[in-house]
Amino acid sequence: MKKILFFSIYLLVSLQLVAQSVSITPDIATIENSFVLIEFDLQTGTYSGLDKSDHTILFKDAIFLLDRGLRIWKTPKLKIKAEEQIIVNGKKLRVWYIPQKGYAPTRFLDITVRKDLPYIIIDWGVKNDFEYEIRVKCTPSNQSGLFSIK
Repeated sequence: MKKILFFSIYLLVSLQLVAQSVSITPDIATIENSFVLIEFDLQTGTYSGLDKSDHTILFKDAIFLLDRGLRIWKTPKLKIKAEEQIIVNGKKLRVWYIPQKGYAPTRFLDITVRKDLPYIIIDWGVKNDFEYEIRVKCTPSNQSGLFSIK
């Protein structure tokens, strides 16, 4: 019985690892499942999505910004880095946008794909590296609406 249980768990874990994939190079980070591919350009910070069933571009060169409030300042240069995170039901790709100086907070964008589901989950957050309180009013995006993957 222990051998059957071990094999079942091993098979489930193996199938899940094959169904979701994260790849990170110095220039590009991707996360995908059998339905969708999301690709980040780590030089510019933009990201694009592709429906893998028919190669339809879902969105292209999307950006992740924070509202700068009433005071407009020059956007600082960013260091953009990606990391893979293992979560309970698979993997997610976290992309960090780290300002090199100034008042902009460090922010991150998380993309999660589930192994057999035709959608993506987008989460975001802010890391306050300052000694004072920060507030985020909104996160403008150059895309709107929900994306339905066939």
